[in-house]
Amino acid sequence: MLCLKILLYLYLYLFIIIGKRRYNVKLWRSFTDLFNLLPVAALIEERILCMHGGLSPELNNLYDIERLPRPTEIPDSGK
Repeated sequence: MLCLKILLYLYLYLFIIIGKRRYNVKLWRSFTDLFNLLPVAALIEERILCMHGGLSPELNNLYDIERLPRPTEIPDSGK
């Protein structure tokens, strides 16, 4: 699990660095703003729950996810 977390952080870091170097900060910021608008989770055919792996442990059920305000800045941890 720790290896997966490290890989995810590396991917995010590389996305930030490459986005800022190859293009510009404004384009990178546009992508992050777009990600903040996307749904946090989706239920496919009432059977498959797809979500970002970094959801807060304070979310206990689907209704908690539905009540999350969008767009929103994603915190580093917790609520």
